Amino acid sequence: MTDGGTQTNPAARDDPENGNAAVDSSTTEPPPPTLDIAQVQSDIDRIMDEILAGNSGSTVRQQAETIYNDDAVPDSLRASAAFAVASAFADELQNTDACTWALRAQRAFPSTDYAGLISLIDQQLRSNNTNSPGCTL
Repeated sequence: MTDGGTQTNPAARDDPENGNAAVDSSTTEPPPPTLDIAQVQSDIDRIMDEILAGNSGSTVRQQAETIYNDDAVPDSLRASAAFAVASAFADELQNTDACTWALRAQRAFPSTDYAGLISLIDQQLRSNNTNSPGCTL
């Protein structure tokens, strides 16, 4: 569509706040939200404090899972969140779930800390069930 020789976008609209100049709304997008790394780390620390205090219920696990599932979160923090979920399941003696999450932590960001948790869960699984495949990478 042309207007006096000037090509305009059909998605353009008049904007009274902009002196009624046409605003092209098809290209105006809000900036993506920024991730506050310090806040994510603080959230993980709070979650781990809850787990260490014996409050490892589903709400605490879900908070950590939400962090883990956010692709914008760096791998190191995603691994910490997975470690928190694994720790919560381990506290509740849900060793199969603990193993799953400990392995996710290990794969997200390899660390000897996670290997230690995996080894502990592996021992618990094997001692409770001699037919268990355990928890190994």
